[in-house]
Amino acid sequence: MLPPDTIHRKEAFVNLSRAALASVLLFPALSASAFADGDTFLLVATNGHTLGKASYSIREAKIGYEVKSYYTYKAMRSDLPSTRTVGPPTDARSPASTEAQMYLTYKVAANGDLIEGYMQNQANGLMTSFNADRQGALQVSSVQDGHHGLVNTVPMPHPDFMLLPVYDPAAVQVLLTAASAHPSPESTYLLAVPNRDGAYPVQVHLQSAPPAAGVFHQTPCALKVYDLQFGTGRLGEPVPTARVYTDGAGHLMEADLSFFGVRYVRVDFALDQK
Repeated sequence: MLPPDTIHRKEAFVNLSRAALASVLLFPALSASAFADGDTFLLVATNGHTLGKASYSIREAKIGYEVKSYYTYKAMRSDLPSTRTVGPPTDARSPASTEAQMYLTYKVAANGDLIEGYMQNQANGLMTSFNADRQGALQVSSVQDGHHGLVNTVPMPHPDFMLLPVYDPAAVQVLLTAASAHPSPESTYLLAVPNRDGAYPVQVHLQSAPPAAGVFHQTPCALKVYDLQFGTGRLGEPVPTARVYTDGAGHLMEADLSFFGVRYVRVDFALDQK
């Protein structure tokens, strides 16, 4: 049995999470038009099917950055990889299609470390809060249809980590911005990737790749390229790697996360395939 002080601390966190989630009930009033002046991307499946769109805004704040993100998608079962760790389920019991209308808002420190975040899926009414525990854990709390779920504690290897929701280009931009302004000694970063069970930690390594070119608003542009390696890979298998493209100022233009089954492509941008 848990000691009384631990029980009281968990109850306090649950109450705090409930209050925080209740405070974002006004968030649905935001619409895609609220992000019209931000950065807008297409979400494209690896089979070429456009799943939906994503928009975000990232603003500097006293503590670091405030991020607001919106994405919506409808994915057929054939659009998604057969992974059980991220994204919608794709086994034989999963529905023929999966829809989501996600609103996210989160605060991060100047080096990208998560402070707190809130996510709401208007398609099913699920609201989730993420809070960084400075003792080295991620606290995940959910509410759906007025029913409060249990707090899920995800142990992290160390207390400094970023949030990386799948299908959210804003998270990749936060990582790139933080890595540029506050690079880690070995270009290695710890991410918390939300999934159906709460989240899971993964170490990533960011390294430069040969430059590329593209066209944005019908104007040629030079691109910086990065490889984002996820974990170490299984024995005998290649390390899962995302290829990320930015303009000269560090703005995300495209990210290929094929192992998650999605590419983020900025609207009116095309990568030069030569």
